[in-house]
Amino acid sequence: MAEYASKGVAGSGLGLGIAGTALGLLNGGFFNGFGCFGGNGAAAMAGQGAYQAALSEKDAKIGQLKAEKYADSVGINTFKECLVAMDKRFDENRARIGALERLVAEGAVREEAMRGEIRLLRCQMQGTYVPGKLIMPQDSICPPVMPRYNSWEAPTTPSPNA
Repeated sequence: MAEYASKGVAGSGLGLGIAGTALGLLNGGFFNGFGCFGGNGAAAMAGQGAYQAALSEKDAKIGQLKAEKYADSVGINTFKECLVAMDKRFDENRARIGALERLVAEGAVREEAMRGEIRLLRCQMQGTYVPGKLIMPQDSICPPVMPRYNSWEAPTTPSPNA
């Protein structure tokens, strides 16, 4: 962009310089200060220099404004690209969070199902839970429980087959 601005300033400066020199020579550069148009050549040349300086200054200002406009457009485009990238990341994170929420919900459903199965087993076992042990009624255990002290007696009578 700087090359473009400097070419514009140089081109306009060169064109104005050639035109100003030609007019200055015609207006007083020949004939010892008396120009073809009847004016004082030195005054005309001084006026042309001031005019050329003002035009060069304006051309430089135009070049500067064009460069600033270009830099602003580059900055704005970069900002827009950043916003698009941030939106894309936001959407990706939203999808990830949605997937995690679904996993948590599925885990809660599985946990509730397991609690239901545990309740069902407790009802089927009809046991009493005491921390550290399970107390079950003897009639709900299969095969039947052998009593601790039974009525077994040693055989003291002869068997009938003997």
